[in-house]
Amino acid sequence: MATVLGNAGEFDAALGALHRACELRPDLAIAWYNLGIMLTRYVRYDEAVAALRRAVELEPDHAAARVRLADTLRSSGHIEAAAREYRRVLQEQPWSCVAWQGLANLKTTLLTETDIGCMRDALAAAQASNEDKAAMGFALAKALEDTGHYADSLVALQRAKAISRQRQIWDAADFSATVSTLSAAFTPPPA
Repeated sequence: MATVLGNAGEFDAALGALHRACELRPDLAIAWYNLGIMLTRYVRYDEAVAALRRAVELEPDHAAARVRLADTLRSSGHIEAAAREYRRVLQEQPWSCVAWQGLANLKTTLLTETDIGCMRDALAAAQASNEDKAAMGFALAKALEDTGHYADSLVALQRAKAISRQRQIWDAADFSATVSTLSAAFTPPPA
């Protein structure tokens, strides 16, 4: 119900439905997680942090809740706390691309040689999908740059981009036709 209400722009009603779910089942981590997500969408970070912390208390292995908590902490300026949450996820799931990306995007926190080794190991993990490998590759490139390994950083960046390109479907003729259609819509230019 809350998702439907939120997508319809009924923000107060969506939050009301999620608060009610948390009242009815205060032990249900997913209810608190969904409340945290909705509060984050509406830039109510302090409340979102509280809801996400509750979700993590109830289900400490809920990696998505931990990552969302870290993201929200980062957005609200709690950088060290965000870094701790990202690293907790990485202790359990070293191939977690979203945790590596989040950690790499903490501009005031530099990645270390240890992080580089962990990312290289995670890139070789069977659990890592190509999407994970691309995202981790970008994080690895940043870590290598942070530690002064500039040539290696460029190699990691090239590899990550190569993996990313495999997921992209490019049809030059279709793109050209779309551009021509758009151009024709404005020929002659509107008054």
